[in-house]
Amino acid sequence: MRLENIQSKLLTLIIGIALFVTIPLPVLADTGPKKSVTVEFDLPHEGTYYATLLSRDKSTGPWNYYETYESYNGMQGGANPMDKSEWTALHSSGDSYYFLSYGEVLENGGNTFDWSYYPPDDFKVLLYDAENKTYYLSGEMTRVHFSSCYKASVDKEAPGTLKVKEVQNWPQMLKNFLRRCLMTIIVELLIGLIFYRKLKELGVIVLTNILTQVFLNVAIFIFEWNFKWYDSRLMNVYYICEALILVAEGLVYMHVCEKYESKPSRIRPWIYTIIANLISFFIGLIGYSGFYG
Repeated sequence: MRLENIQSKLLTLIIGIALFVTIPLPVLADTGPKKSVTVEFDLPHEGTYYATLLSRDKSTGPWNYYETYESYNGMQGGANPMDKSEWTALHSSGDSYYFLSYGEVLENGGNTFDWSYYPPDDFKVLLYDAENKTYYLSGEMTRVHFSSCYKASVDKEAPGTLKVKEVQNWPQMLKNFLRRCLMTIIVELLIGLIFYRKLKELGVIVLTNILTQVFLNVAIFIFEWNFKWYDSRLMNVYYICEALILVAEGLVYMHVCEKYESKPSRIRPWIYTIIANLISFFIGLIGYSGFYG
C-alpha cells in the first residue's frame, strides 16, 4: 500500500512536470519538426560545384546575409565551415536574392544539397560550376512542406537556368520512418527494463511502439500531403497524435503487461508511459524533420 502511495505521488509529480514542459511547446520554434530543403542535381558534367539557396529575405533562423567575407568570418569567431573561395563564388551571383552564408560543395560524384535547419521559405536554387565559373539559377520558389525534396537540372534551352520540380522521395521517407521507429523502440525498451523484465512484456512494448509509430507517421503524411496542412497546423496534428499515443500505450500496458506481473499495478504502466514518451518525444523533436527527416 505504501508503494502505491509513493507511485501515486511520483505520477502526480511527473504529470505536473510534463504539463509545465509541454504547454509552452507550440511557441518554441526550435522544439518543433525541423524544416528542410533537399535538392538532387542532375549535373551537366563531373567536377566541383557549389550549391545553395538564395533567400528573398536577409535572414532565416541563424542564417544571415553579410556584405563581406570578413564580416561573416568575424561573426563566426573565425571558426566557419565555408572556404573563402566558395563563399565568394556563391555571394557573387549578381542576383537580387540574398546569399545567407550557407552552401555545400558537390564533388566526387556527390549531387545532393541539403539545407536541414531553417532553410528560407522563399528562395532560388543556385548552382555554381567552379571549373567553368558558370552560374545556374532557378526561378522563384516557395517551400510549403516542412521537408521538401526537389530535382534540379540544367535547362538546355535557357543557358544559365535550372529547371526544378518538387518530388516525393519514397525511399528517403521509408528510411527516415524506420530510423525514427528504431530510435523510439530502443529508447522505450531501455526505460521499460526499469519497469518490466519479462520477455512477453518487452514484446508488447516493441509491438505497441511499432503500431503507434505507423499511426503517427501516416497521420502526419495524410495531413501534410492530402489536406495541405503545413507549419503550425501540422504541429498541432503532431501534438494531438503524441497525446493519443500516450493514452493508448498506457492502456495497453495496464491491461496487457500487468497481466504478467505477480503484483499488478494500475499506477506503474502510466508512470512508465509518461516517462518513456516524454524522453522519446524530445529526442524525436530533435531528430524529426518532417517525413523526409
